[in-house]
Amino acid sequence: MFRAFYGLTAQPFSKEIDVTRLFQHSNLKELESRLEYMKRYRGIMLITGDPGTGKTTAIRSFISSLSSNSFFPVYMPLATVAIRDF
Repeated sequence: MFRAFYGLTAQPFSKEIDVTRLFQHSNLKELESRLEYMKRYRGIMLITGDPGTGKTTAIRSFISSLSSNSFFPVYMPLATVAIRDF
């Protein structure tokens, strides 16, 4: 209903936002540089933050930049994952 009213062509605020169209906020650029550092030095990283701050979107953007021949990303979105689930 609101999409037609405002003339929107896609669902706003969806988790499936096109990662090429992200607003390049300074916090997003900082997270991207930290992710690149972890990639370069083959580290492990934990990303935490309040709901809705863009963690998932930033990770999706980073994963889309990785070569599928060199990397196999594993994303575990639940903090309650047990050892068996892992």
